[in-house]
Parts: sequence; structure tokens; C-alpha cells
Amino acid sequence: MSEEDIKQLFLNLVLNVQRKHENITMEEQNLSSVTANVRYHDETQDIIIMDARFRKVYKIDNLKLAWRRIATATGNISYKNYYRQLFVAYEMNLDSNLKELSVKIQRDYEPSAPLKIYVPKASGLLRTFTLLEIEDLIVYQAIANVLIPDFVKERKKFEMNTVFSNIFSNDIEKNIFLFRPWKDGYHAYRRKIVKNFEKGFIYTVHFDLAAFYDTIDHNSLTGELIHKQDCEYVILLRRCLAAWSNTSDAEYRKINHSIPQGPISSSVFAELYLLPLDEKMDNSGFIYSRYVDDIVLQGKTREEVIRGIVCLDKLCKDKGLVPQSSKFEIIKAETKEQALGKKPSISFSEKTIISKNDDELLKNFKKAFEENPVNGSSIRYMLKACRRDGALVSVVLEEFDSHYELAEDMCEYLSYNPDFAILIEAKFGNSLLYGSIPYDYVESVLWKLFAKMNTSSPLDQKYEKRAMELLVNQKSVAMQYCLYIYLASCKDHNLIAWLSYCKSALMQALIVPYFSFSIVLQSSFSDLFVAFDNRTSKTPMIALNNYLKMGVLTGEISTDSVAQFYLQEHLDIRTKYETICYFLEKDYGIKGKTEWKLFYGTDYITACELMAAIHKSINIDKTLWLNLFDSFNDITVKKLIEWLNIWQPAVTWPSLSDRTGKIKDYGTLINCEKSKNQFTTQYLKLAKALWAIHKRRCCTPLSHPKDLHTAEVTTFITAGEKTEMTRQIRIEYDEIDNILRGHRL
Repeated sequence: MSEEDIKQLFLNLVLNVQRKHENITMEEQNLSSVTANVRYHDETQDIIIMDARFRKVYKIDNLKLAWRRIATATGNISYKNYYRQLFVAYEMNLDSNLKELSVKIQRDYEPSAPLKIYVPKASGLLRTFTLLEIEDLIVYQAIANVLIPDFVKERKKFEMNTVFSNIFSNDIEKNIFLFRPWKDGYHAYRRKIVKNFEKGFIYTVHFDLAAFYDTIDHNSLTGELIHKQDCEYVILLRRCLAAWSNTSDAEYRKINHSIPQGPISSSVFAELYLLPLDEKMDNSGFIYSRYVDDIVLQGKTREEVIRGIVCLDKLCKDKGLVPQSSKFEIIKAETKEQALGKKPSISFSEKTIISKNDDELLKNFKKAFEENPVNGSSIRYMLKACRRDGALVSVVLEEFDSHYELAEDMCEYLSYNPDFAILIEAKFGNSLLYGSIPYDYVESVLWKLFAKMNTSSPLDQKYEKRAMELLVNQKSVAMQYCLYIYLASCKDHNLIAWLSYCKSALMQALIVPYFSFSIVLQSSFSDLFVAFDNRTSKTPMIALNNYLKMGVLTGEISTDSVAQFYLQEHLDIRTKYETICYFLEKDYGIKGKTEWKLFYGTDYITACELMAAIHKSINIDKTLWLNLFDSFNDITVKKLIEWLNIWQPAVTWPSLSDRTGKIKDYGTLINCEKSKNQFTTQYLKLAKALWAIHKRRCCTPLSHPKDLHTAEVTTFITAGEKTEMTRQIRIEYDEIDNILRGHRL
């Protein structure tokens, strides 16, 4: 059916409806069903087919899968760190959030303007991080999800053969983990290069594509690689990419290329964009291996490699891609190391040595800076692995100005060594006060470092004054973000005043996790609440709701202090489960039969809401999960002691309040290491497990910036610790269930 036929059909339908509004015949009903998937597009005055792929995008199951893939992605941790707390907030009311988003996509969804952060590379040029609104991230992944099954079938013959990056997981239509671990593909990529070398393909050339993500053309991506009949699907993707690629309002400055760097969805579209190139190189017969935009060509003769380069260069130019000609040369490899070119991050033996010997650590650290090019991977590993070791501080301070590409990692390392605060301020203080650093991103991470130092030991007010001066007409997203964080560390009213008038809803939402809970007590906090509530975007209010709710649930904020903000209306965490048994069994395998509603009594609703929050944070933020579970244990243990006093009144169980009537700290009730009471003595196994959770919770940044006993900087929960803490939770609730069943509760 031609476009003219469709238009005529649509007009006939309109006329028929007007003429016979009350008496539609069967024939017209059939006609209506034929045209049910046709709608009029106001902007283009064209009839647009609502295609099958577009309908799949807004299905709730697809949106939920998109959300799970975003929340569980591990490929770009530094990008995900911006969103970590916001992800938890969105998860708290996920079902209703996704239902609203589904309706919005069908009716009036418009992608929001992005926030772009420019990070320096070793070359001195910049890499762009594009921060999208949380709903935009979900829509972007939902669009990718629809495309993935067909793409996987086309790409399968190249995976782990010539293409080794972003290898899709099994059962791709349902698996929440979009890609296999990156190491699987990367190690296979290196093994393939070695295998080719051993077969006699000794001539090798390495090169990559210049600004790969930035040069991907929208028309080529959507027009050539996606089926042209998918009109609305294509229009939605183009509209999104156009919004996220451009930050200028001027039409003459609009560009039609680049995809957001950071979201895992872009990895899908980047691989899709290169699929024709992979197919043609595979058919050409050249020995070709690719990992993202890193490409290796190998041959038995130099001429063979040159022909491969010419072929690949033409294919790249056809796609608008630019090979980095200054970065490659053809070499005749004599060893597999030469064939591989790039050295892997750091060997296991090196890791073992530096972890046990400070002298070797310092030696290897200095050596990494002397290599040409600088071994950034090894430097990053040593900075992360040895955060608490001040042996590297002097080298970091000395090398900082020469290696801005490592600024974020260096500042993160310095933040774990507060004993050197005087040296750090002496090194960077004037740079922040007088703006002598050429990269705004580097200056921003220094402000974030100073914010951490300010939290531990307040700095001179001249830095706060300078931060506010810099915020005036500040164009850099990175600077805005970290200047707000610095003001948050000052714990006064200035942050509220500045953030209330921030133009970006996403920026406001990203700053909320840095609030101190005392901010709620400030009179101007209500102005911030109103400013967030009046925004078109719901993202800031989602973040603020979660902040308030978590503060109430963990006892950091009193219910009275947030009553004026309509706690029940804005902060409702709903769960369809009436007991806690479901969560304990689903997440921890604990199959108890305790009547929790009877056990908790008037605290049952609070316990259920707290367990719902624990359940939803378990796969998103390990540290928050542990802190919430410790709060849940607090309620549980105190209730248990109340019941024990009823069941065994002759036993001297620990009192829950002191002589003045003040509720005792939970930690003093379960501290089986320093103090003993009837509870810790009679239920030692339970007390040890409870104490392990509480002790670790107190040493996380969500509880205290420093350990209250050792003064060491606190750390976030690792995956290994989460496994151990989960084991302790099983011990706790198996024991508690045994106690309660013994008393027939």
C-alpha cells in the first residue's frame, strides 16, 4: 500500500466517523481496525506507521529489563558512580515509575538535555562523558533491547573469532546481564593475536579509531543498520540521539553525529555501527582482530598488511570513521609480546609482590611513570590497591601536574590518606583559589577531594567563598557538580540557596546524596523541597524522597522534622508482601516460619518498609544495603529482648534504656567483644553475627567518614565482604527463628 493510499484511507475514516458517529457499521469497524496503527504526526504532516518495534519499546517487561541491565552494568564504574544513589531512589518505587514512563513514551516523551563532562586523555585531548536523565537511560536501553536479538544473530559468527568486545550473554532476550565479563573477550583477543603470530603472521599493525563514539553518524546508524519500515522506532532513536548529541539551542550549530559515551546502550549501537565493517573485513580474507575501536591487522608479509590497511581505511572512510594514523606503524614482530603491542595491566606476580612490600610498591609505581607511554593501567591498579598506604603520596603530588589523565584516580587515592591533608592543601590550595589548572575536569576533582577533607576537618572559609564565586555563570558541568559537593561539605544554608536555582534537574538529583541530614533542620529546606516538587522532571523529587525516607528509616531524621513535607504522600514505599518471610527466603535462603507481624507488633510496618528498602538496594549499592540491614537488626534485637523479658522474666536480660530513660545504643547491646550481658552470653553465636554486621557498618562512609576508634578513613563494602555479610545474616535469622519457634511465636 502506497503512502497516498494510506493518506486516503485515513481521510475516509475521518469522514465516516463524522457522518455516522452513533451507528458505526461492521464494515467501518473492520476499517477502523485496519487503521488502528495509523496516527497523524503534527510536525511533519505525514502519516506514520506505528511499527512493531516501537510498541515493544514501551512494554513494561522491556522497560524493566532495560532498568535491570542499567543497574547491574559493571563495564563503566566511574560513569555509574554518578548515579549510584539515584538508582536506589528510583528502584524504591520502580513499578509505578516504569508505568508512568511507559505512558509517557506512548504519548509525549521528549528526551532531556544531557550533562556533558570532558575528561582529559593521555594525549591531552578530551573524552566526553554524557550524563542522561534516569528515564532517558531507561528509554535508550529499551530501544537497544528491541534491536539486540536480531543483531546477536547477525553478529554471532564474528564473536570470539574476529570481534572480541562487548560479547553478548546467553539467553539475551531475558538475561539482565547484557554482556559477558569484559575480561573474557579481552583475553581471547590477546590469545588470538598470539595464535596468529605463532602461525607465521609476524607482520603486525595496531591502530584505533579517532574519537570513535563522537564520529558515529546518526543517519548511517538509523538509516542503514535499522529496518527502514520501522518508522516510529527510527524516529524515536533519532530524536533521542539528536537531543543527547547537542547542547546548543542554535539550529545552525546542530550536529548529526556522536552517541553518548557512558551508557551501556551505546556499546550496543557502537558494535552495530561497525558490523558492516566487520563483515567486509571477514570476507576480505585479511587477518583482522578488533576489540571495541582497537584493531590489529596481521600478515605473513609487509605487503599483505599494507593491503589490509588500505582496505580497512576505505571502509572506515565510507562510515565517516577516522583511523589514528599517527598511532600505528607496521612492525615485524620477533616475539609474541611485540605482536601484542600493549602490555596488560599488571601481572599476578607483580600484584603479589607490591601488596607485601612497600619498597617494591614504590619502585613499581615510579617505574610505571617512566615507561613510554606511561603505564596508566598499572598506576591505577596500585592507587586502588594501596589506598591506605601513604608511601605513594609524595610521588602522586610530584607527578600530578604532568598526568592530568590520572587526576581522578590520584585524588581518590589522596582522599584515603587524610594524614597528609596539610601537604595536599599546600600543593593544590592556590590552584583552586586562583584557577591555574588548564582542565576544568581536573580542577573539579580537586574540589571534590577538598570536600572530603573539609568533612573530616573543616578548611578555611576562603574555599567556600571561592566555590560560590566560581558557581556564578559556571558553564562546566564537572565544575558545577563538584562545587555543589564542596558546599554540601560546609553544612550551611549556601548549598540550598544555590541548588534551588540550578537549571538542571539531573544535577539537582545527583547532589542530593551529598546532603548532610542536618540540612532538613534549616528553615530554607522547605524552599528547596518546593523547588524540586515544582519541576517538570520528577528526578530531583525521587532523589529527595529517598533521602528523606532513608533518613527516617535509619533514625538520622525524626519523623516530626519531615512531617511538613507530606511524608506519607511523597515517601511511600509500597510492597505487596505482608510478611518479611518472603524477603528473607528470596534474598538469603532463610526458610523460617516466624509470625513476624505478631513479633514486631506496632513496629511491623516500619520493619516491612525497611526490609523492602534492603531488598531493593541489595544489587545496586552494597554499602547502603549493609547499613539498612544493620538498622533492621537494631529493631529486631530490641524486639527480641522485649519478648525474652516476657518469656523468661526471672533472667536478667539487658535493659533497653539507661537510668535516665534514654534508649541504649544498639551496639552496646550486642558488643560481644568488650562487654558481656545475658543476651550475648546465652546467644553468643547470634551476637557474634550481629556484631560482625554492626562493626562493619560503622566503618562505612555512609555511617562515619572515619573509624571512631582507629581514626582510619572508612571504606565501601566490597563484593567479597557482601558475600561474608550475607553468610552472617543467614546465621542471625536462622538463630532468631529457632529462638522464636522455641517459644511458639
